[in-house]
Amino acid sequence: MLAAVYIAHLLGIVVHGGTYLLTLAAVALAIGLTMNVVLVNIALRPIRALERTARQVWGGDRDARVPNSWLADRATAQVGNTFNLLLDRFAADRVRIQALVAEIIRTGDKERAVVARKLHESIAQNMAALVYQISAARHTSAHTPLNPFSNTAPSASLPPSLTAELDAMHVAATNILQEIRSLAHTVHPRVLDDLGLLAALRTMAHRIQEWNAVKIHIDLIEGTPTDVRAIPPKIVAALYHVVQESVHNALRHARPANITLTLEVFLQNATIRIADDGAGFDLTAATRQNPGIGLFTMQERIALADGELEVTSTPGQGTSVYACVPLPA
Repeated sequence: MLAAVYIAHLLGIVVHGGTYLLTLAAVALAIGLTMNVVLVNIALRPIRALERTARQVWGGDRDARVPNSWLADRATAQVGNTFNLLLDRFAADRVRIQALVAEIIRTGDKERAVVARKLHESIAQNMAALVYQISAARHTSAHTPLNPFSNTAPSASLPPSLTAELDAMHVAATNILQEIRSLAHTVHPRVLDDLGLLAALRTMAHRIQEWNAVKIHIDLIEGTPTDVRAIPPKIVAALYHVVQESVHNALRHARPANITLTLEVFLQNATIRIADDGAGFDLTAATRQNPGIGLFTMQERIALADGELEVTSTPGQGTSVYACVPLPA
């Protein structure tokens, strides 16, 4: 009460008669409410710190932690410590999962390279020899130079039934040879190792356009002095597989007429954007209904290269896949 009187005098409040006690009570109530608001705000700071940390983690900040506070009571401090322990365990588990995924991807790449090499160097070569033998049989009595991969009928006279059978065998063997080479390129393109990313993208685009009613446009934007051929093999493989998976997904599900690949290489980053004019889809609904391994693999490949992957799509307006990977200094 004395404090209220003192404050009343400081505020210049003039009190007379019966209003004296009422004025003092009002001043005391105001002071009490103000102090309560201040104390409540101070007491709620640890709770708000918990809420802020939860929002940061939900937003993708995996390094966020609940700060220690001398204002927190024992129960609130225990909740914060438990939350931090869970975040630390989550971070450790993610590191182990990333290491496991990296090893799985590396092992898969090595096995695909072995399979592609066997397809190209063994099976394809044997099939090419078979095509040559069939062509030689077709031209056994011909007087023109041999052309193993020509479908021109032999000039010599052979039984019509035998000629027709040899022609059919030659066509079938040639088609099988082309499919084997295409499969070897799909499994692991040797041109990616030999000539680099841009040549591999052009080869993939050429092969896809041979078998599908789609136009693939490739745009290269190079910064100086960085050159696309100087991109490290790890980043080259990650970007190529993102393009491969994105294009195949578009062909399977979106039926686009055009696909544009934009490769940008600058001093600090290499980026690739795959945009199509296909059917598009609802990304949220598709992810919830069928997460799929393709998107997960793309994300992990780019994450292992310390990059970022973004997928945007709208029903009826196509799909865009954007990947950005930092380049080593």
